[in-house]
Amino acid sequence: MVYAEQNIKHGEIIKVQINVDAEAFIELSEKENIEINEKVISDIISKEIQKVNKGFASFKRVQDFIIRDKEFEKTTSQKIKRCANVPE
Repeated sequence: MVYAEQNIKHGEIIKVQINVDAEAFIELSEKENIEINEKVISDIISKEIQKVNKGFASFKRVQDFIIRDKEFEKTTSQKIKRCANVPE
């Protein structure tokens, strides 16, 4: 989920909350024969964000991300409840 957040140094920044697909990382672990831990997951996500950011203007780039431990809260039609999932 992408949202804007106030930052003292930069004003408003673009931030992302990510719910990791555990099965994808298990497959990667088996395929590449590496141990999956929080640092590896964070590094992989960071590299993907850098790739995506190359196509955006500087004010539209994702500047921070959070890896969620649990699923997003959703409506009955399976849409993410933005107001319930954005930190205060």
